Amino acid sequence: MRWFSIYAVAFGLASQLAVGTFAMTLGVPRRGGPDGPVVLGDWVVFTTDIDETGKGGIVCINRASGSKIWETRTERPEVWSVIRNWVIVTSYRKVLRCDLETGKLEPIFQTTYSTDKVDASVPGSLLVFSEAGELHELNLIDTSTWARRWTVTNAWRLLHRDATGILVLLGFGPWSVPENRFVEATPSAMKLAVLSPQTGMASWSMETRLSASPQTTALLPDCVLVAAGGLVTRLPRDGLPPTRRRLVDGVAPPLWVHEGVPCVIISNQVCSLNPRSLEVEPRFDLPRAGAFSAWEEKDYIFYKTTLGTYGYEKNERRDVFVSKFPERWNGVHDGKLYSALGSGGVSFFDLRSGEIRILFRVERKLSIEEEACLQNLRLLQLFSHGADGGPFQPRRQESNDPPGGGVRLPTR
Repeated sequence: MRWFSIYAVAFGLASQLAVGTFAMTLGVPRRGGPDGPVVLGDWVVFTTDIDETGKGGIVCINRASGSKIWETRTERPEVWSVIRNWVIVTSYRKVLRCDLETGKLEPIFQTTYSTDKVDASVPGSLLVFSEAGELHELNLIDTSTWARRWTVTNAWRLLHRDATGILVLLGFGPWSVPENRFVEATPSAMKLAVLSPQTGMASWSMETRLSASPQTTALLPDCVLVAAGGLVTRLPRDGLPPTRRRLVDGVAPPLWVHEGVPCVIISNQVCSLNPRSLEVEPRFDLPRAGAFSAWEEKDYIFYKTTLGTYGYEKNERRDVFVSKFPERWNGVHDGKLYSALGSGGVSFFDLRSGEIRILFRVERKLSIEEEACLQNLRLLQLFSHGADGGPFQPRRQESNDPPGGGVRLPTR
């Protein structure tokens, strides 16, 4: 039992390390960095690991050559998007803009809590969502003046936004706050609401018992769609009664919008969904069922299952790859899927040719704690055995592995 406990602790700690190309089989979560790099034209901007002082790097490289253009450092940086010639950066409670050409940082806004999400998908405004337990704050910033337009304090979840409104899940107390800080606090009452981009006031709202998520909702100009328990419900934004249609039994089919058309997956079949009648029309079949989340980019559809996240080329009707870490991606650019490296850096996976290339890797010295953790792991290799009876060996990241912990799948 003692050896098992030591092994579990060391294995858990070691899974957080990245030493050169070394990576544990379970993957290396990014520490203090964003979910993925920001790609714009010839530039790729990403963050590096946080050092002992609590600061991390923001690095800009040339997308073609991988050469570094500039680097700057700030407290716990995350990069989100590009507005004009500015990269939007968050640093704990601060929202900053970073000059794309020089790397100079300028403060825009100070949030009350730690920033959790930034959305710049609608031109002219920036949504900043911050939270701390049961405390939440949603701010809209006018990007023409960089001034705050409004603040909403009871927005529990930011679901979707478009030019007509912002779909949120409002939470009302009393709140259930778990002792485990990694478990989300939940409200006792909830409302789905569409907020006005101009005022932040709710133009439409409805009480709900469903803990809605971005994967089970869709915002359309005249209605809100919600998937739950095998049903899809249409909630008109003009106050008319809702309509429902059963698509599958028991589970919530993944729901998303592609080129203005709602889509769902029923078993392994991708279907378009008529937003008025809720009739479905088959589009194509996926190689496997069980998807609980999906989205489309250009010629590809990406969908999550309990076994991983798969990429599927719609025209060629073939799997591209599978990954356990899609949160490190940042979309498809010129047929390439760019991803953050666990140790700080950027790689891409060419979805057409299968080429994998590391554009830039940050070399860093290990901390004392990381060196001790690796030493513990080496000692455990002498006493522990894997499932096959052989000595336990941590997996090394192979040069032909797709980014984000992915594994190349054979073509048909």
